[in-house]
Amino acid sequence: MLDKLEELDLKFERLTNDLADPAVTGNPVRLQKTAKERAQLEPLVETFRTFKRTRAQVADDEELAAGPDLEL
Repeated sequence: MLDKLEELDLKFERLTNDLADPAVTGNPVRLQKTAKERAQLEPLVETFRTFKRTRAQVADDEELAAGPDLEL
């Protein structure tokens, strides 16, 4: 499942880059299709990115808690 979300994250980035491409911006039909597809992915990708940040923070916190520093 995480692999699929990573793929969608990469697709979102590609679509974002495409929106800056003159070949896309010069073609109204392609521009609209690209923008719509990106907009549909945005909520999912933002949630996934928040999940990844949170998971990384939890891992860092667990590492600190398991460390030898007893003052923490």
